[in-house]
Amino acid sequence: APVSLDWPSGLYHGELKAVDRGTEVGSTEFTVLIGPAGLAGRHPRLWFDTAGLAALKARLGEPRFRDVAESTRRDAVKAREALPLDRFYFDVNVFPKDEPLLGNVPRSIYPWFDRIGAWRAGIQDNALAYALLADQEAGRYAAGLLVRLCAQTPWLHPWFESRGQHIYYPVAELGMDVALGYDLVYDLLDEPGRKTVRDGLWRNVIMGCNRSYVVDDLVTNSTSN
Repeated sequence: APVSLDWPSGLYHGELKAVDRGTEVGSTEFTVLIGPAGLAGRHPRLWFDTAGLAALKARLGEPRFRDVAESTRRDAVKAREALPLDRFYFDVNVFPKDEPLLGNVPRSIYPWFDRIGAWRAGIQDNALAYALLADQEAGRYAAGLLVRLCAQTPWLHPWFESRGQHIYYPVAELGMDVALGYDLVYDLLDEPGRKTVRDGLWRNVIMGCNRSYVVDDLVTNSTSN
């Protein structure tokens, strides 16, 4: 029967066990998220709240963390130089659905990895530099890259989609960086830009995960990685 919960908001970990005549015959772990009321239209704050951000900035200002701060700034500059916004292009949609294999994956998988890696570095490194070091140029870059990328589809190499696999781990990793980047540069995005990012995450990551692991009931250890 339905269970009514009156727990405080938060993330809970649970385990469901099946028992047959006193012997456990199966179990599955799960999580339950009870979100705070009134979240709609508010900053999601995935990484930290205002107090947490202040604490992180204070620690980065300490002499022992000077190298961390400087490497964060350098990584942001390196990512911007590797992929200037005015040179951003998207061509995953024209990657071949069928081509000679490299092992058990398409030959063009490494150029695809290169694109995803550049997008991840650009978003993550620059969003961090903006949020933690107040680097305005980094923030503008991360926001611009988020909007450009999230307006595009698919992020998944078409070879996988053509074989009924709707998600692959690099896309999920990219999705995590996009979500956290969105959190960090939220105040630099206007509402149309925010919607573009949310829609891109929904279309390219969430729906693919749902189609593979919920609708198709894909068994994770029966696929690559």
